[in-house]
Amino acid sequence: MAAVDMSLVARSELALHHLIKRKNWAAREPGVIVVFAIVGAVAILLFGLFIQKKVNTTNLVFSLRTLSNIFLACRPQGIQSIEIPQFQ
Repeated sequence: MAAVDMSLVARSELALHHLIKRKNWAAREPGVIVVFAIVGAVAILLFGLFIQKKVNTTNLVFSLRTLSNIFLACRPQGIQSIEIPQFQ
């Protein structure tokens, strides 16, 4: 009986050889990489549009509050409410 089991050594050498000699998966599958790139670009675009919409809404709300505060500060003291005419 051998002192060292040679099957384990052979198996580890085979695994090491497989790791060293493996090929570039991205070079073999360029279509998948293109799909990943397109999906990633679309996801980034949609995320950017979502953030832009939120920022614009926040800016609009801030502007409207500022304008309403200016309008309320400038109105005469005797007027309590303002009637908006209804067009038919």
